[in-house]
Parts: sequence; structure tokens; C-alpha cells
Amino acid sequence: MFLAYYIEQNLIRAGGNLNSRARKSAENSRGTKMINILKKVTVAMKISLVSLIFTALVWMTGSSTVYAVATLHIGFGAGMLCDVGCGGDPNISPSATNVFDIYQNSGGASLLDQPVLLIIGVPNVTDPNFFSAASITGVSSYNSYTPYPGATGPAVTSNTWTYGATTPKTDITFSGFAGTLDPGEEVYGDVLGLTGNNSQSFTNWTILDPTATVFGIYVFGLNADLGAKGLINITFANTSTVPVGSYIIAYGEDPPPGQTRITTFDTPFTETGYQCCSQVPEPSGLLLLGSGLLGLAFLGRKRLRTIKN
Repeated sequence: MFLAYYIEQNLIRAGGNLNSRARKSAENSRGTKMINILKKVTVAMKISLVSLIFTALVWMTGSSTVYAVATLHIGFGAGMLCDVGCGGDPNISPSATNVFDIYQNSGGASLLDQPVLLIIGVPNVTDPNFFSAASITGVSSYNSYTPYPGATGPAVTSNTWTYGATTPKTDITFSGFAGTLDPGEEVYGDVLGLTGNNSQSFTNWTILDPTATVFGIYVFGLNADLGAKGLINITFANTSTVPVGSYIIAYGEDPPPGQTRITTFDTPFTETGYQCCSQVPEPSGLLLLGSGLLGLAFLGRKRLRTIKN
């Protein structure tokens, strides 16, 4: 406050000197015209003074400005071909999966504050209890991840998670069910109230599923490290836990050391994960299915011969 007071007093003195000189000049030569000019100058000085005081107060109170500048990529599990995204715009899973990952590609980023948000958009589902903390069975993280076919390195498996979360710096709280994405809206700003990429829109989300009339938005908080070239691996209970047609995105915050601004990390539509396709039966399951069909065919033929006889 001393800095603001010092600036204020000096500007007031300067204003007083200008006023005094202008009055003399007005009386000797230009009269009231110069006084009017001086009034405008005084008003401008007051506005500048208010601006300086506000800036000083922001600096002293540590208020933050939010910037959205960094990308979180969604893939389909550490060690998989699409672990850092597939370039599919969005990234479409080759088949139904129960494993997704969040990859931070920026080499210059510091460690994100926890929790990192995992956000799922489910078409035509608005049940607040559709997911729970038990929907996820494990969260592992890699401090330095080498994309497929490279080595993943040691993983931290003792991470925790919650259904619902509070952003670490902007202090926005979400229950597990955060609301709905409706026509004309986008996820980060309209539904979640966050500073994020505006390409996560209802319009883009209905490109792959024109029959969707609404998307339920669900939020998990991941208490796991995610830094430069890092990856968080999320395992769900089974391949049907995240329904076909669901979109998976992420959000994180990172206040750079010594600065009050907050850098937000988000997922653009081109790096979104998309749960595609129904579960493909295992080869053993296909064998059993084939054997069963052959058995039914044999019994059918035998029954037909009995009827004829």
C-alpha cells in the first residue's frame, strides 16, 4: 500500500502544479479555454491514478489471471498404439476399451496441480448416478513417458481419484454429474465455467452421432502427477463402463513459479478420445459361439430326420 500511496501523492502534487500554472496562463492570455483543457488533463490523471492503484492492489493481493495455452492429449492406454493420440480428429478407439490416458506433450511445462480433471460426455444420458468412484479401478502415472513403441518407464500406481472434484487454483467445485451439454453450447465454458478450448461444442460432438440430443457431463478428479512428457493411465471396471459414443477430455491448472497467472491445460476436439464400437468377442468366445451354432445345426438335422421317419 505504501507504493500506491506514494504514486498517488506525487500525481496529486503534479496535478496541483499544472492547475496553478494553467490558471495563471488562463488569466493572462487564454482565459477559460485553457481552464477547460486543464480540467480534461486532471480527469485523465485521475483515471491513470485509479489504474495504477488497481494494478498495485492486484500485485499485492496475488490475484490471478487465467490463460488457456496448453494441450492434453487423450489416448487408449500406456503402451498402446494410440497412447498419445491417433491424429484422428478426434481420436477414435479401434474397439470398445476400458483404458484411457491423458498425455501432456509440452516439454517446458511444470507439474500440474492436483487434481487433474477427467471429463466424460455421454450421449443421451443425464443420470447423476450413472458413474461413481467405483467406475474406475486404477490410476497410474508416468513422470516421463516415451510413446509407443518406446518404453513406458516405471509407473506410480498408488494414485487416488474421486467422483467429482474441485479445481486446484480457480476453486470451482463439481459434483460427479456436472450438468448437460445442449445444442449451441460448449463444454469448458458453458457447462463447466472454465477457461478452455471452445471447440468442445455440441455441434462437433454430434458429427459422429447425429442422433444425440444431449450429453451428460461427468467429472472425476485424478490425484496423480502430470508434468512435461508425462502420462496418466485410467482403467475403468470394464469395456462397457464408458458407453459407446462417449467423449473423453481433460483439464488441469499450472501456476508458473513466482507468477500469479494460471495456465490451464485442456483438450481440443482434435485430441479428444472417442469410445467407438461394441465390444469385440475374444477369439475363445468366437470359438465357443461357433461350436454352439454347429451343435444346434446338428440337433436340428437329427430332429428333422426323426420326424420324416
